[in-house]
Amino acid sequence: MSAAAPARFGRVYASLALLALALALAAGITPLPASRAVDRLWQDQLIRLQTPASAPEELILIDIDERSLQELGPWPWPRPLLAQLAERLRALGVRLQVWDLLLPEPAAGDAALQRQLAAGDIVLGQALVLDPSVQDPPQQGRLQPAADAPPLCSQHAPWRGYLGLAESLAPRAVGHLSATPDPDGRLRRLPAVVCGPAAATGALLRYPQLALAAAAASPADSPWRLEPGQGWLDAPQWLQRGRWRFALDAQGQLSIPYRRPHDQWPALSARLLLQPDAPLPSLQGRIALVGATAVGVGDFMPTPLHPHAPGVSIHAELIAQALRPGAWPGVALPNPGLLAAALTLLGALALGPWWRVVELPYRSGRSRRAPGQPVPAESAAPEPARPAPGAAALIGSALLALALPALLGAWARLQAGLALPLAAPTAAILSLWLALLATQWVAQRRRAQALALLLESFVPPQLARHIAHQAVDSESLGQACQGSLLALRIDGLDAWVARVDSLQALALIHALHSTVQSVAQRYGGTMEHAQGGVLYLGWPGRSMADVDAALACARAVYAELTPLLRQNERPDRPLSAYVALESGSYLLGLVGGPRSRRSVLLGPAANDVAAMLALGPELAVAILVGPAAAQALELGGSAPPLHPLGRFLLPDRPEAQPLWWCTP
Repeated sequence: MSAAAPARFGRVYASLALLALALALAAGITPLPASRAVDRLWQDQLIRLQTPASAPEELILIDIDERSLQELGPWPWPRPLLAQLAERLRALGVRLQVWDLLLPEPAAGDAALQRQLAAGDIVLGQALVLDPSVQDPPQQGRLQPAADAPPLCSQHAPWRGYLGLAESLAPRAVGHLSATPDPDGRLRRLPAVVCGPAAATGALLRYPQLALAAAAASPADSPWRLEPGQGWLDAPQWLQRGRWRFALDAQGQLSIPYRRPHDQWPALSARLLLQPDAPLPSLQGRIALVGATAVGVGDFMPTPLHPHAPGVSIHAELIAQALRPGAWPGVALPNPGLLAAALTLLGALALGPWWRVVELPYRSGRSRRAPGQPVPAESAAPEPARPAPGAAALIGSALLALALPALLGAWARLQAGLALPLAAPTAAILSLWLALLATQWVAQRRRAQALALLLESFVPPQLARHIAHQAVDSESLGQACQGSLLALRIDGLDAWVARVDSLQALALIHALHSTVQSVAQRYGGTMEHAQGGVLYLGWPGRSMADVDAALACARAVYAELTPLLRQNERPDRPLSAYVALESGSYLLGLVGGPRSRRSVLLGPAANDVAAMLALGPELAVAILVGPAAAQALELGGSAPPLHPLGRFLLPDRPEAQPLWWCTP
């Protein structure tokens, strides 16, 4: 195993550890109050952006508005007037009346109102005080539990007071109007069923919410059914009776599915019902929700859509959604921690370029070496180079990863009504990104120290540290390669450039470079270096297929450049292309400071191809092949035939080397 293998394994394990910590962080902070508060604010913004849903035709609001108070008198209205209102609605064909009103005190005319309540199609309201901050909570009227309430109890604070029903009123159905706003004051959910012990017997009593009481008062052949949700993206539980279907969260709370502003509900002023000749819409078979929007009644609550929304619109949202098939918008999902972890994982995948460029710290056991002490071979060997993404890719992936929870959350809320967690995955992805930045910084310092230690073997320590600080790692200084190297020279180019227009010269040089680069890419090579009229192409691999590709590239380059050279040459300034190919070791590097760097190409293979190019015009051979490349080509057996030229002395070679030529 190479010295770089433990470092690679260390990076993998450390990367997995960072990812696991990010996922655990997302799942752990999801239920925290601060995280939930951010999620609530984000969902509020999405509610304002959604397209308002159309109101159901079977629901109509009977509005006790300002003009009704002006014509019929201030609130509270006399009980005979309320009885007349109920009788009028029944006569117009209303099948169910849901009154978002409190009548805790007895009053004159209760007998007339009780006769209307006895019909069983009217649901009245009562309120239980669940807010522990309320001082001296009232205890007025009589609380009426529901014998046919759903078989559950929502999690809520113990009720300490109430506004019940007048002793003289006994409706068949009563629903609670208890408000349970969030810490920021906005009303987003309500307890489906408030439970409490009876004062006398201690038996458990249940008080359903007004919308649930309306469902119980509607004709239905089936009892209440409480069923679990289906999967991660469904409500934790569903409560159903007949066609009425309510989504509940894990605490038995009703999430209020805000889908439209209050002014988009079909409403009928209460005063018009008591005018015999007033034009009225058809109310046959509809549900009438009686409530007040007049300021004098004081029934207002802050909601995500409005700072002062009438309470009747909140109950209208619940009833309308319960009668609408499909998903329940905004309900809290059963596994928010796992969903936050899943979003974090997607963000980590979007950080893909960062995982490629960041090397997590790994200590290979190298000790500090005294100046002049030789560096072991395994320490001097650089790790394999990995392609590094550009700055645009890194910045784009980071922004995408951070924006991913918000984008997915917005799409899920606006398209499917799903309330995905936002704060926890965003915080986890940000923490992961900062951790990757920190590990990159630490790894760069470690690599700079290792490079300085390596350079101290042959340069003074102060200069070694200076070079290491500029280069960061050995790969930015240079890279040792073992493969095939192809050199191309245009003979006569210098003399031709001196006799033609500068624009024509630049155009030809640009055409030469672009053509060579394009052909090299076609055959898997790379233009590594250019010096004067000589271009160097490299295949940093030892396989015979790379040598075959290099020779095929040499023939293709010669074939494509020859017409271009013939078109531009002059009778007194001919242009010819010569190619040399050899296999061996060579070094690619950069020298100079960050502002003035230039590439260099050194090594035995580079020296051989340069010397072979000089022999090309003398031997009148377009493509020369060195001994190492020729041996690989003969072993492969798939290349075109090579023809021997003899043995020639090459620089830095103690003995004459055999050379071969190939037809273009």
